Amino acid sequence: MEVRRSVLERREENVNQLVQKAFGAAQTGNYLVVQEQLQAAQDLDPSNKNVQQLTEKFQKVVASVPSAMGQEESATLTRKALLAYANNDMKASVATLRQAYYKDPRNERLLSLLNKIEAEATMKRPNRPRAPSSFLRSIKRCSMRVKPSWKAAMTWPSKNARTS
Repeated sequence: MEVRRSVLERREENVNQLVQKAFGAAQTGNYLVVQEQLQAAQDLDPSNKNVQQLTEKFQKVVASVPSAMGQEESATLTRKALLAYANNDMKASVATLRQAYYKDPRNERLLSLLNKIEAEATMKRPNRPRAPSSFLRSIKRCSMRVKPSWKAAMTWPSKNARTS
């Protein structure tokens, strides 16, 4: 009995092959090829959220750093940082991109990419607002610390008090 694969299975397999090719190109630092492979994968399956996210990330990368090939330490660190970025490890990505920039401080494109990824990393970590009840507790604690002699001086004047 012959097993026929569905169109969806073949499409998924083709998308996975393209993503693997993109990963191979990312390991070598050829980000233009990465972007081409990811765009082809997205064209095959526009509903694939992972491919959409990777495509957006590498569009940002290619706009600043189209390639990081070679054996220089800054290129090696850049490749390592961008693989971390593709895996959503923002902390490692920013730290490694900083190291790459310190190795090559004249590289304005690398600095531009570092700034973009740092901004994205800080946007993903919003400050948590304090709950109203904890805010009220902290005010209560502060008011208990006020010395009794100062409490009288801090009261509002009564309506009957004369003003000059």
